[in-house]
Amino acid sequence: MSRRAKRNTRRKLRNIRSQLRYFRNILDDMKSEQSEYYREWISDLSFIKKSLGLEKDIVSSKPSQVEHVEPLKINVDIKEEPAASEKDSNVKKPEWAKKLYREIAKSTHPDKTSGSYDSEKMKQSFQDASRSFNQNKFESLIDIALDVGISVEIPDEILLQKLTSRVKDIKDEILKIEKTPEWIWCESIGMDDIRVKFLKKIIFHMFKTNIDDEKILNVINDVDNN
Repeated sequence: MSRRAKRNTRRKLRNIRSQLRYFRNILDDMKSEQSEYYREWISDLSFIKKSLGLEKDIVSSKPSQVEHVEPLKINVDIKEEPAASEKDSNVKKPEWAKKLYREIAKSTHPDKTSGSYDSEKMKQSFQDASRSFNQNKFESLIDIALDVGISVEIPDEILLQKLTSRVKDIKDEILKIEKTPEWIWCESIGMDDIRVKFLKKIIFHMFKTNIDDEKILNVINDVDNN
């Protein structure tokens, strides 16, 4: 690779690292808000249903063209590591993967992190790294290292591809949250035109009935003043 190509790759890496930090911060903030948004949405929808004289189980109904998901939950089961197959053990492991695995293991080993506030996360990262290394899923080590704040010293071209893929995945997750009813409802406070159209779609899907815009707007105002 020429010097110019190397410089361009380093510039792209700086840019993609900035994007990764930016979008991960956004996603973390959204995840922390989503549970509260969900509770607020269900409470407001119950109020709206009663105000409009509509009777139906609101939780079991899903709005058309709007994906509903429960608040994000993390439920990780710690399982015993599967033994590496003979085929896996015969694969030559690249030096960068060996070095990265050692760094992860050193930073996340339960003997070192026991009692810390993030000990469970570190324990899971340690086991994930062991599994990935033993199963020759070397690129997964990059994800784990980035998640626990370990510097990744691998060829810039590989790192650039991996970080670009991570940014795309994070954007997709952000978009998924933005399409949930709770997010649309709670983020559209003060935007009556959006809320009226949104509720009309919800109500028609749930009850197969159309409600006058002015009536819906009055109920929205009642919700905001409730």
